[in-house]
Amino acid sequence: MMKYLVGETSNGTAVFAVTGENAVNLTALNPAVGSDLMGIVSDPGLAESLTGRIADAPTVPVSAITPALPIAAPGTIICMGLNYTDHIKEGGYDIPEYPALFMRGKNSIMAAGKPMVRPSCSETLAVTRHGL
Repeated sequence: MMKYLVGETSNGTAVFAVTGENAVNLTALNPAVGSDLMGIVSDPGLAESLTGRIADAPTVPVSAITPALPIAAPGTIICMGLNYTDHIKEGGYDIPEYPALFMRGKNSIMAAGKPMVRPSCSETLAVTRHGL
């Protein structure tokens, strides 16, 4: 199974195939891949068509890639929290009868390592104990 990483490059955002400590820029191999995972999600055969070319393609260290959102323009995202026992215990919560569902809108998500933006109507940022 291939691992993917969407990251920023000097030419914009690109989709990378991660192979250990290195990654191959799939967008550079075939522009039809696009700048986020929607190209691969909508056409799984696209990634399969590149499999043979990955071994000979130039690589970059994963550590040199600045992560970007995997889906650039997601719709509403429904998340499930407190969904496994170890996570519940590490947060000090009681095991719920039903999973905790919550919504995340496009403006409430950010790529790994990006700064959190505090809305002007808020005085503080609330960080939940379950890391969301």
